[in-house]
Amino acid sequence: LGAELTVCLGYWRSASWKMERTAGTHFRAAIAVARALMEAAPAMVTLPQLHEATSMPLHEIEDSLLHLRDAGLARSDGGAAYGLARDAAGISFGELYRATVGPIGGILPAEWAAISPAFERAACEMEAGLARPLSSLLAEPGAAPAVRKAGRGKARSGRSSR
Repeated sequence: LGAELTVCLGYWRSASWKMERTAGTHFRAAIAVARALMEAAPAMVTLPQLHEATSMPLHEIEDSLLHLRDAGLARSDGGAAYGLARDAAGISFGELYRATVGPIGGILPAEWAAISPAFERAACEMEAGLARPLSSLLAEPGAAPAVRKAGRGKARSGRSSR
């Protein structure tokens, strides 16, 4: 019962029930987890530390880690600590995208040619854009934090609402 309550608490606290699960939400979650792993490198981090860094529910963190680990992008120390499998400069956003979402639009860029040469060009352009290394995320001025924390209700004055 305690475990179920803990999972539900994360679900409600992060307003996960309001968010639609799409390929984009899975990709953004993977970016947030990868960013937290990258910021902690070379140290390994635990699930509670990833939760603290990303403000994501634990089940979403675990799901992202599973996809990243299966793709060879993240590693575990055999226990409960995780890190990037290789240097962030050697991991592209495309690898992250394919690990969590799959090929662009669900099919490979070459397969888009059967539909339209314009679609093939668009898929290739997106692949080229995703070739950027993950490490460039930290090099950007004003880079956003790993995940924006969910609001905890309306802003209040200094007085208590009780």
